[in-house]
Amino acid sequence: FSKHVAVQRSLAQITCQLESGAPPTRKARPQPLLLIIALELWVMKEDAPRYSRGFAWAKLLKFWSSSRNDDLAGLVPSSLQLSGRGLSGALQRTKTSGPGKKCKWLPIFVDFDASFTGAPWLSTGFELWQEKGMNFDRDYFVPLPSPDRMSCIACMATYTDACALSKELYCDLLLPQRCEDGWRFSTSKLL
Repeated sequence: FSKHVAVQRSLAQITCQLESGAPPTRKARPQPLLLIIALELWVMKEDAPRYSRGFAWAKLLKFWSSSRNDDLAGLVPSSLQLSGRGLSGALQRTKTSGPGKKCKWLPIFVDFDASFTGAPWLSTGFELWQEKGMNFDRDYFVPLPSPDRMSCIACMATYTDACALSKELYCDLLLPQRCEDGWRFSTSKLL
């Protein structure tokens, strides 16, 4: 009965009527350029807590791969590979991919040239996540931090956790400034 032409046309007409009164879709605000620059510099900041640097790297990966927070939850760390061109990986669970869906895996790629500062944040962050205390077998990307923020624990960071971790990271970020030899942090806080 649902395949009948009259039912299909009625459904299309009702859908059009419902869509005509709907408010326009809201898109997420774009990230400020200065924030992206600060995140790149933070990944490179050797005296910052290791987890904080790794989380900044995950935020940059999310930005440069045009992913959502839920998409990164489905990024399997073992699928990440660093090549001569950049970083590639596979999203296992997203809105459009995963078990029971037509597309099982969605590929992502971030080029080495994806940088506003010129800093090698992509390879530095990748190596950071390979270190002891940061690297363990899991089917999600971002784990929760250890209390000292120097490693992580084997528990997935939820959306709420990621929001709290983002706020913590943003409060720690310093204001980037452009110098003759490139970008560096000033002594002032970014936010």
